[in-house]
Amino acid sequence: MAYQRIDFSKYVVIAPPPTPAQPYQPRADAGDIGQWKTRTAIQKVLEAPDGQKHNVLNTMSFLLGGYVGQGYLSEGEAIDALKHAINQRGNVADFAAAYKTIERGVRQGKVKPVPALETH
Repeated sequence: MAYQRIDFSKYVVIAPPPTPAQPYQPRADAGDIGQWKTRTAIQKVLEAPDGQKHNVLNTMSFLLGGYVGQGYLSEGEAIDALKHAINQRGNVADFAAAYKTIERGVRQGKVKPVPALETH
C-alpha cells in the first residue's frame, strides 16, 4: 500500500497581526487611569479561582489592550504587569501559554480601544 503525501500548507491561512488603531500617545490623564486599571486587572488575576485563571487572564489582557489603544498605558506596561501578576499567582500549568494569552489579548484589545473616560 502506497501512501500519498499531502501538502497541508495550502490549507493554512496565517493572518497578519492586527495593527493598532493609533500609535501610543500618552494622554494627559493617562497616568492615574492607566495605573488604576492596571491595578484592578492585576488584582483580578491574583484572585482568579482555579479553573477560571485562563479566562480571567484573557479578559484582563483584552481589557488592558483597550486601554493601550486609548493611550492610557503602553503595550509594554500592560504586558509586563500581567506577566508579573501571573508569576505571583503561581499554580499555573503552562507559563509559556499564559504569556502567549497575555500578548495576544493585549494586541487584540489594542485595536478595539475602550471609550475615553471623562475626568473631572
